[in-house]
Amino acid sequence: MRILVRIALVVIVLFVVVIIGGIVFVNTSFPKVSAPQDIRVEITQERIDRGRYLANHVCACMDCHTERDFSLYAAPPKWDELGSGGEVFDEKMNFPGYFTSKNLTPYS
Repeated sequence: MRILVRIALVVIVLFVVVIIGGIVFVNTSFPKVSAPQDIRVEITQERIDRGRYLANHVCACMDCHTERDFSLYAAPPKWDELGSGGEVFDEKMNFPGYFTSKNLTPYS
């Protein structure tokens, strides 16, 4: 009986040590991040054009965030719905699970 009590105490002590070690690790290993700065960006036509260029050509955001017309060759994006989201990624596209891309257009 005493052996069982000792084993139980050892297990409890090890559990508490692991929990405390985990808390110490999380609090010391991750950087302390300050609150984000309040930055105001001037909206100009030049910035809008640059963002459109980046989203459509460099980062290719619109490839996933625009529905495609699979009835046409190469499944081009539906240009009148650019950034509206709704593209479904599922098992048909060899994607594990089910995911729908979000709408990137501004809300009015």
